[in-house]
Amino acid sequence: MKKLLVVLTCLLPLVGLMAESVEKRSERPHECRFMVGDCLSESLFWYDDTPADYRNVGTASSRFTERQKTFWTPHLAVEYLYRLNSWCSLGGQVDFQYTGWQNVVYNNQNAILDRSPQGFYNLSLMPTARFTYYHSPSVDIYSSISLGMDINGGSEVDMKGHHTAVGVALEMAVLGFTFGKERWYGCVEGGGLSAMKNKGTLFMAMSRILTIGVGYRF
Repeated sequence: MKKLLVVLTCLLPLVGLMAESVEKRSERPHECRFMVGDCLSESLFWYDDTPADYRNVGTASSRFTERQKTFWTPHLAVEYLYRLNSWCSLGGQVDFQYTGWQNVVYNNQNAILDRSPQGFYNLSLMPTARFTYYHSPSVDIYSSISLGMDINGGSEVDMKGHHTAVGVALEMAVLGFTFGKERWYGCVEGGGLSAMKNKGTLFMAMSRILTIGVGYRF
């Protein structure tokens, strides 16, 4: 019995802080945040070809293409959320990422005949639900899920010759933290963003594993 009283005594200040934090948050139910995420997944699938020597390979009319100068922008995302209650917020987010490179064409004498910029983008539009399970005056801990559509476009074409394709996008923040007492706050979360059209057309796979950002409550 004494041990239980000691535990309850230790928890009371924490409960008080959570109640105070929830009350202050309810005064500012709207949130907007800007986030930047990694592009580790893109860098694993899209990279420069290994340079080769094409001298005396094939015939004089032979052409060889290499991917060079590959680059990836980070994921850039904007999110709006409305706090329904102390633990649930609903809203939506927009995420954008671009991958680019140059196609370099050689002849069988290793001479460069052409350089052409290539690339593709993913634009994800997703309704979002966030679930906050810990509150304090300066730190919140949450998880979230976003499910919507992804628009994939660029110089790449699908089997039907289309430059733009639409699929399903799913983003999950398995564990997220916000840091900040008043209107402005920082955030960091871990999870993943994936998008696909069907089983044979995958746009993104576990991209944006780590995301950081800044937000504003009003």
